[in-house]
Amino acid sequence: MKTTICLYLLSFLFLCAYHCNGKPSSFDFFLFAQAWPPAICTANPEDGCRVPPSWNSDARWTIHGLWPAVDKARSEVYCNSAYTFINMNALKDLLPELKYDWPSVFADSSDNSFWSHEWRKHGTCAMSVDFLNDEHDYFETAISIHKSFNIYDALVNAGIVPSETNTYDVDEIGFAITAAYGVEPMLLCGSNESIGQFLSEIHLCMDKTLQLIDCGSFVYVYSACQPEESVKYITSF
Repeated sequence: MKTTICLYLLSFLFLCAYHCNGKPSSFDFFLFAQAWPPAICTANPEDGCRVPPSWNSDARWTIHGLWPAVDKARSEVYCNSAYTFINMNALKDLLPELKYDWPSVFADSSDNSFWSHEWRKHGTCAMSVDFLNDEHDYFETAISIHKSFNIYDALVNAGIVPSETNTYDVDEIGFAITAAYGVEPMLLCGSNESIGQFLSEIHLCMDKTLQLIDCGSFVYVYSACQPEESVKYITSF
């Protein structure tokens, strides 16, 4: 009898190591983060950059991540430390799109390590939503969202184009996204002495069914665009 109980407990612990969250995953909505590669590189010059070759002839915003958000200050992160990143063979059918839409721009970080980081930090929290319960679903869903919301075209349609000299108002950029998609986005900027403030990321907020909602007052204080300063939409780094 004791042996049976011990074996049962060991089996439970073994299964839990693979399926039980390291901590509860409870979040309110999603942030879908898209990044502008030249700005990310300019904001992090010490990391070294490698903008994908195809980007030079096909400029586009790329995916930073799909992040479960908890409150006005942070995202829910690292919810299941036991659930490591799968073998890339399981994402084989998604690799062309992942490399195109979700590349790492940092020289010291491979695409695989970037995707692994995003999965471990954010994907393991998204697993509490039924349709995002494994890595393939998570990455496939993020790619689908990305294809639905073309930030580059939304800005161009409002007369906002990449330029080393043009400047724009923060509200002007926000209104362009609202005009295209009907919701208030969150705008993130970098800044340095030679350029001033420059647009680096645009985040869209979604409910748990992935319907767009206003981001409202949800902001990252450390990198939100400052409305009193003009913004550049830079073309190179």
